[in-house]
Amino acid sequence: MAVFLTVLKIIGIVLASLLGVVLLLLFIILFAPIGYESDGLYDDENRPLINARVHWLLHIIRFRFTLNGKEQEKELKVLFFRLYPKKEKEEKVKEVKKEKEEDEDEEIVKVSGGDAEDTEEAFERLEDKLSAEADEPPLDEEEPEESVYDETRKEDTPKERIPLTERIKSTLDKIKYKFNDICDKIRDGRMKAEDMVEKLSDERTKNAVIELWEVLKKLLWHIRPRYFSLYLHYGMEDPSLTGQIYGIYNSFYPIHKGKPVIVPDFDEKCLDGNYRIKGHIQLFFVLTALVRLYFNKDVKRLYAMIKK
Repeated sequence: MAVFLTVLKIIGIVLASLLGVVLLLLFIILFAPIGYESDGLYDDENRPLINARVHWLLHIIRFRFTLNGKEQEKELKVLFFRLYPKKEKEEKVKEVKKEKEEDEDEEIVKVSGGDAEDTEEAFERLEDKLSAEADEPPLDEEEPEESVYDETRKEDTPKERIPLTERIKSTLDKIKYKFNDICDKIRDGRMKAEDMVEKLSDERTKNAVIELWEVLKKLLWHIRPRYFSLYLHYGMEDPSLTGQIYGIYNSFYPIHKGKPVIVPDFDEKCLDGNYRIKGHIQLFFVLTALVRLYFNKDVKRLYAMIKK
């Protein structure tokens, strides 16, 4: 009996330990903040450079996105392991690019006749060759010639002429059908609109909209950036327009208090600047908001109405 109780005691300790580990993991997942930050700049060459980073669980899971002009780069890492993009994929892309460049070099050498000094002329001749090949019509699209037998056969077959009265009658029938179809659509649309307005003016719909707005405000306040900075240097062709924009910016000074730094340039047209934002999100607040909306009957009713 003592052995049996000892076994039960050990099993209970193991189950309690497993339950404690599960609860600890759940607590970490729900309350560990998902940090995000982004910085970027826009230079005089009209080329944006944006860096965005997202990290979770003390930087164990990391995602990075970089935009340099038109080139994009994405990377997902867990600890020291890169999940995306995989090395095999990168190597294949590099091999394809290398093969393409080698083919282009070989084509240039062929066109230039092996002379390295005439590379510019080789490029021009290669472009002329490609454009000439593009302008040539494909052989498969040539129209087949009609035989004499087909022409005589077409001339022999008499065309049936429809009387003028029948053609006018068919045209009037088509116009009448179209008009009736349009009237039916307008009538159906008006009935649907009246029905929708009646449903939206209901008290339960108003309660659902108020609930959605309250939840959205709380979510936006939670995910807002904790740090934000912006520097913008601009200039328009018309200096008066530059001054008007700067006056609108200063009129909202009690709200922004000079946090976004905007510097006007009245001498030349320009646009450059940089920014930086930083914040975090906790899944607990997002899940509580979703659960609150899920168990609200008015919100469910509004969702069913919109889905129809």
